[in-house]
Amino acid sequence: MHRIIRNSCACAAAMAIALTAASAHAQSAPLDIAEDATWDHRWTDFIMPPTLGNWIRNDIKQFGENEVDVAGGYSQDATRSWVTIYIYRPGLNDVSVWHDRAVTQILANSGWTGVDRERMSTRFFTPANGAGENSAIVSVMPVGGNLTGTGVALIPHGEWIVKIRMSSGVLDPAMIDAELGEMIDRLDFGRSDRTYEPAYLVQPCEDALPTRRTKRIDSDAAGALLSAIAESTSREKIKEERDENGIYHVDAPTYCRDRTGDRMWSAYQPDGNRKRYIVAIADAGIALRVGRDELGSLLGDRKPRYNVTLLDKMQTSNYRPFSRLPGPEQAVSVVMREGPVSTSGRALGEDSEEDTTVILSPE
Repeated sequence: MHRIIRNSCACAAAMAIALTAASAHAQSAPLDIAEDATWDHRWTDFIMPPTLGNWIRNDIKQFGENEVDVAGGYSQDATRSWVTIYIYRPGLNDVSVWHDRAVTQILANSGWTGVDRERMSTRFFTPANGAGENSAIVSVMPVGGNLTGTGVALIPHGEWIVKIRMSSGVLDPAMIDAELGEMIDRLDFGRSDRTYEPAYLVQPCEDALPTRRTKRIDSDAAGALLSAIAESTSREKIKEERDENGIYHVDAPTYCRDRTGDRMWSAYQPDGNRKRYIVAIADAGIALRVGRDELGSLLGDRKPRYNVTLLDKMQTSNYRPFSRLPGPEQAVSVVMREGPVSTSGRALGEDSEEDTTVILSPE
């Protein structure tokens, strides 16, 4: 179902906040839960107990609202180690891409010495939640200074991702890998209603995306509405293609990493296709999708137009289109500086693949 609303506040400020994800992550609020109580995620069967073996939970906080991005902190005093367990609802659900972004941010941490992608050890594993064979990924690496090692694991869980970050002042990378494995085994995920292809290490692309600046095309209400409805239609398709057990298999491309990007974002080409790409922002699920408007072509639009779509935890937003494929830097700049021409909401819970509110900007 589509609800259409015209709204002058379809909101450039919200998009800018989404792209300054590092700052947004600093703005967290604690969840009200007793120290000895088990926390149950509102939208899944995932839980965080007060203890996990000899790991003690210190706090649980959320970034934003509605438990779409929650973090639980655990510590182990004997080994001077700490863990943060995240569960978040990504705009782009691809653990391989978000693993690559997590590693990029680890390597870019100016406070750490000795971290090196060449010294990273990675393995893939099949999670107990039924999300697919080898669909999860874990990497560990040594760290200099006061730390001995750090690691990250990502597990797909329905339309959510569980990410676990562990660092230690005593444990070496192999020990961190073992601790991550034991912690994942102790966590109760429940069952995933989606299965995924095996995870992989993202590799550099052979050919670079264009870096040119591209002219814009005026957007009318009809075009904005079609872009928004196309987003919601793709989500409704997921429900239609579930099997008899209610499971949907996600058939995703293999991404390579483009040479553009920095600590805050990276661009990725699907299957080496330079005609479209995605930009992953920070490491918490927010992404841009950039490519040709195929729906307009099917409807007889003679002039090709290229869309930039922001994929966020609670909504997708479309921006005024381009005459040619813009480079990643221009696409990121547009979303940071402009408001969207249309926004479609992503409902939560049982209506997550059905109920869509489309908001059109009056410009």
